[in-house]
Amino acid sequence: MSTLALIFGQILGNVFQPGLGATYSGPPPVKHDCISTLQAFFPENSAHALCGVVNPPISHSPIDFILDIVPQTVVSALTQNNLLQVLLISILFGFALLSLREAAKP
Repeated sequence: MSTLALIFGQILGNVFQPGLGATYSGPPPVKHDCISTLQAFFPENSAHALCGVVNPPISHSPIDFILDIVPQTVVSALTQNNLLQVLLISILFGFALLSLREAAKP
């Protein structure tokens, strides 16, 4: 159904051509440097990468890697977009449900 909506929207856009002939009478756009412009939309490291600024990689020990997998709270694992933390919480929740098997029977 969403594919049909996409096709329908594309056809309507091609037929009616919204915005064709529109003019902008405001002040000219202010030129910003690449990083400050992109930081409004992307995290800092992504903005640097998109602008071609390469930061040297930070070396982590295996202990740091394991400690970074463990989230500070259950909610922070879901809000910080860290997939390994979400995966760890999901696995622990699954084990908790498995351990309740006998106690949860009616």
